[in-house]
Amino acid sequence: MALKTITIQCPNLFRAFPVFTLLFFIFSFSSCTEPEFGTAMQPDADELQLFSTFELVPECQTMRIDSIPSSNLLQNSAGVYYDPILGQINASLVTQFRLQLNNINFGLEASVDSMILALPYAGAYGDVRKMNGLQKFTIFELDTVITTSKVYYSNDTFKVKPNPIGESDFFVPRLNDRVRVGNTTVEPQLRIKLKQEFAERFVDQSNTDKFVSSETFLDFFKGIVIKSELKNNAPGQGSIIYFDLLRGARIELYYKNVNNDSLQSNFVVNELSARINTYQQTYKQVILDAIDNPQIGKQMLFNHSTGGLRTKITFPTLDQWKAGRRILLNKAELELSVDESSIGIYPPPLKIDPITENDVGQQFQIPDFGFNNIRPVGGNYLFNEKKYRFTITKYLQDLLDGKEDKGLYLMNTAAAINANRVKFFGTEAPEKSLKLKLVYQIL
Repeated sequence: MALKTITIQCPNLFRAFPVFTLLFFIFSFSSCTEPEFGTAMQPDADELQLFSTFELVPECQTMRIDSIPSSNLLQNSAGVYYDPILGQINASLVTQFRLQLNNINFGLEASVDSMILALPYAGAYGDVRKMNGLQKFTIFELDTVITTSKVYYSNDTFKVKPNPIGESDFFVPRLNDRVRVGNTTVEPQLRIKLKQEFAERFVDQSNTDKFVSSETFLDFFKGIVIKSELKNNAPGQGSIIYFDLLRGARIELYYKNVNNDSLQSNFVVNELSARINTYQQTYKQVILDAIDNPQIGKQMLFNHSTGGLRTKITFPTLDQWKAGRRILLNKAELELSVDESSIGIYPPPLKIDPITENDVGQQFQIPDFGFNNIRPVGGNYLFNEKKYRFTITKYLQDLLDGKEDKGLYLMNTAAAINANRVKFFGTEAPEKSLKLKLVYQIL
C-alpha cells in the first residue's frame, strides 16, 4: 500500500475549492497537523487513520564479542590503557617485513653500526599527556609463519622467540613532533633501537642466501610482535597508539664494510606484508555484570571496539503489540543517547553498524541497507545531540511479517583498527532512555 503525502493549509478551504472534492475523504480521516514523531498514540481498532505513532520498548543487553577479523588492515595498533570504566585494554601489533631491494650484498667484512625499528604514528586513543601517557614497547621476533592469504582474528596469539629483540624506555608518544634522523627530519614516528646481536645476524656471511628475495628473507626473519606495559597501572593511564604501517614502516640497518663506512639497507612493510592487530580486554566487574545480567541493560549499555563489546536488541513484545493486525511500518527509528559523563578523553566511535545474525552466527547487514548501501540506516555519532539514530524499518517489518527475531546487534564500525567505546542509557534510564519510535498504518 503506497502512502502519498500531500501538504495542505487548512485555514481557508474555499481557496482550495478546485481540489477540495478530491481531498474531502483525506480530510475526513486525518488532522491538518501531522502528529509529532515519537508521541505514543495507538489508535482504536474501529478507527481508520492514515498513520499513527507508537513507542515500543525493546530488550537490550551488553554482549561480549568472541573475536573480529583483524588482518590486512590499513591501520594498526599497539599499546595499553586503563579505562576508568572498562578496565585494562592491551593491543599488540603483528607484522612482517620484506626486502626493499632483492639480492642484497652487504659486502666484505660487514659489521653493524645500529638497527632501528621505525613506525609512523597515525593517532592514539587514551591519554598521551605527560606522565599519564607513560608506557614501554617490547619487540619480539615471530617464531611462526604469517601470511596475507589467511584471515587472523583479534584474539589470536602468536608464538615468539623467548628473548626480546628490542625495547623502548617508558616514554610518552609525541604524535605530532617530527623526528631528527641524521641530517634530516622525518614525520612523527616511533623509533626503537633493536639489539646488536639480532642485527649482526643480518650481515653474517653464512646468511647471504637469505637476501635473494622477500620469500627467502621471510624464511629467515618471519616478523615481529609488539607488546606494551604501563608505567603506572591505574585508571586513566596510557593509550592505544595507532600506526600507519603502509606509510613508511621499516627496519633500518646501518652498517659498514671494507669499502664503505656509511651504508644503509631498509626492510619494509608494504601491501604484501601481513599486518595484524590483536587485543586483550581485562574488563572491570561493572562490565562483567552488564554482560551477565540482562536487567542492567534497562539502565546502561556498553559498546567497545577491539573485538570487545556490542549491544544486542530484541523485540519480544512486537507480536503482542501487533495483536493480529496487518501493519505497515512507514518508519522505525531507534535512538540511543550517550552518557556524556563517560566521555572525557575517551570519545565514542564515529559510527556504529546495525547487523543481524543467522543460526550459526554469521553476520549480515540488516535489509535497511538495501542495494549498494543506499538506504539511510544512520549510525553516525551526532556530536551536538550526543546520540546515535538508526533507521530499521525494513528489519522490523520483516519481524512483523513473521521472520524470527535473531537479535539486532550494534557494533562499532572499523572495530579492528580503533579502541573507541561508548556508554548508552538503557530503556528505563531516568533520563534520555533508549527509544524505538514507530510510524505505521493498519491495513
